[in-house]
Amino acid sequence: MKKLVWLALASSVFLSHAKAASPAPTPAELERDVFLSMTLDPDNEKSRIGVRILGQEFPNDDSLCDYIAERLLQAPAVPADYNALDATQWYIVTIRDKCSGRYHDTLTTLRQKFTHEKLLKHIDAALAKPADSSVPQYQEGGVDLLSKQIELLQVLGDLHKSSASARGMPEGVTFGEVLERAGLPQDLNQLNYRIARYGRSNALAAYYRNAGMLIFRRDYHRNRWVLGETLDELAPVSEAYQGKDFGVAQALVCLRGEIFREYIKRHGRQIRRDSGLLWSLANRLTRVPFPSDRYEEDGMLIGVKLITVSGNPDALKMLKQIGAAPGDDIPAEARAYASKLERNQAVPAAEPDTAADSDAADADEPPAEKK
Repeated sequence: MKKLVWLALASSVFLSHAKAASPAPTPAELERDVFLSMTLDPDNEKSRIGVRILGQEFPNDDSLCDYIAERLLQAPAVPADYNALDATQWYIVTIRDKCSGRYHDTLTTLRQKFTHEKLLKHIDAALAKPADSSVPQYQEGGVDLLSKQIELLQVLGDLHKSSASARGMPEGVTFGEVLERAGLPQDLNQLNYRIARYGRSNALAAYYRNAGMLIFRRDYHRNRWVLGETLDELAPVSEAYQGKDFGVAQALVCLRGEIFREYIKRHGRQIRRDSGLLWSLANRLTRVPFPSDRYEEDGMLIGVKLITVSGNPDALKMLKQIGAAPGDDIPAEARAYASKLERNQAVPAAEPDTAADSDAADADEPPAEKK
């Protein structure tokens, strides 16, 4: 309900009020607004990424820490799921390591509110530091989260430009400079990625329609995220996929090598439940059926199996499309699975005889094949 109210108010602001003229924000200010917006996002996974980066790039900024503290004070005493728990941990760690002593009273309140041992461990570590009585303490309600979210929507609304200018960005430009020139990406996420010359690290991935994935690395000397690499789409996805998980769809058609295998394994359950993501995967395997290394080949084989067991009505069509592509191993694997799927579809499914059979039929993962 809170999310619906937020969206309704945001829409009202956009439709009813013209934004007053103000100086254009600097690239650093754009980054600050984007990461704060992510921190306040109702999606816990986005919020976790936002608060981690916010603390890294803008430490000891109490004007930001106030919003993190308020978010904690408004959080439910028992996190709803793992993502909520993970995000809440990062709020506390950020308050502990990246904020001033202004939040000692907030942490004391949270010590009485939360019961999860992981949260209490971080709170106790923070409270172990001596309190500074000379610092004015933050009081609950000191900032309005909803009003700030609406304000950020107004600011970031100006960044919803065509992303065509994201093409040709030179390596080394900051994320804020990309935002200034190319606008807001369709999606943002983090992934463990190896960038040539810099090794493997936790990268920031920006997904731009019609411009591919932009991979940013952390420049510790400048304390900024800078462009490290741009990945082109191996199969068109920008116009074909219109769902909410555009970033996942684009990653499937951009990533190569070991990271492709890791990505498809990690997101397998999500992919198999979304017809658009399955088609993005099928198109990628059709356009580029030749793996760059053995890791990517393994990931592509996993992709073929994922389509087969998805239960999607178009699974057979996808497999036949891949099977008609040039190449050896991947198309051959797709043809073999297509034949098997056709045989299975020709035989009426037997009614389950026992409760155990029913449980196996309803399980999220398919039962192992009998040898």
